Amino acid sequence: MGWKYTRGFNEIEDLLKRVKQIELLCESDVKIDEVSSIEQEYIKHKIKLFELYNTTCTILDHLENDENHPKLLTKIKLEDLISQMKIEIRELRKICNKHSSSLRINQLNKDDNKYIDIKNYEKEFIEITELRFNKLFTDPFSKITHSTTLNDFLLKPGSANKVEHREIGDSDKTKINEWSLENRRIDEDIKEVGNMALRIADKAVQLGREAKAHNISIEEIKNTTEFATADIFNLNRRVQEVIGTNNNTTFCCRITLVTLVFVSVSLIIVLIFKKLI
Repeated sequence: MGWKYTRGFNEIEDLLKRVKQIELLCESDVKIDEVSSIEQEYIKHKIKLFELYNTTCTILDHLENDENHPKLLTKIKLEDLISQMKIEIRELRKICNKHSSSLRINQLNKDDNKYIDIKNYEKEFIEITELRFNKLFTDPFSKITHSTTLNDFLLKPGSANKVEHREIGDSDKTKINEWSLENRRIDEDIKEVGNMALRIADKAVQLGREAKAHNISIEEIKNTTEFATADIFNLNRRVQEVIGTNNNTTFCCRITLVTLVFVSVSLIIVLIFKKLI
């Protein structure tokens, strides 16, 4: 920035004000991204909660209509589903507690209170489900005449959740499909990584076997070489003793002995080379 552009900043206070304005502009963009992230997180947990509730209602309806249905494993599954629903409700409440002032889901009315929605979820999803569960597994002779399903809850007269039902059926289904595709892509990547690891492990085993075989060959060559070196040394020492004696051995005998020594050394060297090959 040139000096002509800073001519208006005669005081440090004016400069600080301008810096503050720039900082606020930057923070606004960050807040927009944060709100968008909060909305996605909220919708994700809400979709999961609705899926769990729908699955639970389906299982309860089968149990209420079929007395011969095996109940032991089904009871364990239902307990797990109810526990997961409670976890999702806690997650929704955490999001609201942390960002209650900025959370707006898909442009709902400003007076729409997410705490009220979560309280309704807890009542309709958890309390009624636990009531049906207890009647089935504590009093086998009692029968529930009406089953509150997800559609009953979403489409009852005067319910503000009709808008949410349309969200679940349209835009949120698209998000679910995107997440499913992403999960499948990640699974394929993980599978490919596993296959590569197996191929590398096979190569490592093969290299280990070859290294072991080469190590044995090297040890054999080393032992043969040491043995040949010792023989050559002893033979050389013996020849030196014979040549160095002052007895009546003729010159021709000495030449013959030297020739025999060189022939023996040559044979030993040839044998070593054959071992190496």
